[in-house]
Amino acid sequence: MHRNNVMHRDIKPENLLLIEGHIKVADFGLALRMSEADPGSGTPRYMAPEVWGGKSNKHTDQYSLAAAYVELRLGRPLFPQTDLADLMAQHLKGKPDLGSLSDGEQKALHRAMAKAPEKRFPSCVEFMEAVERALARKTWRLSWPWS
Repeated sequence: MHRNNVMHRDIKPENLLLIEGHIKVADFGLALRMSEADPGSGTPRYMAPEVWGGKSNKHTDQYSLAAAYVELRLGRPLFPQTDLADLMAQHLKGKPDLGSLSDGEQKALHRAMAKAPEKRFPSCVEFMEAVERALARKTWRLSWPWS
């Protein structure tokens, strides 16, 4: 998408389909060319901070992808949803609780969800490659009954 200068603008778990072992993005109803004026839109639970201010850019989908990843990985939303104003404040200033993820995953996610878009990964592909590297390095602790 981004290689073709298209912003999805509504990345969320419901729009990520697992097909033959690969994730495919669905529902392009809000998609725009990156050169088009964008008043900002999407699903509030996954919206990047800049979207709340009525703007998007080439890094906006990355934030949403990271928020969707957190929800799928942890089984809970990035931020607890109370009301819309609180959710907006959490996206603008809050720090998500990623404590149960590996250090490498947390580092990649915090960068992908940086409040300033220019501090995020150059692309969604680079973000997901960082997550894959973190998962490959994860060390597993075995708990033996006799230890």
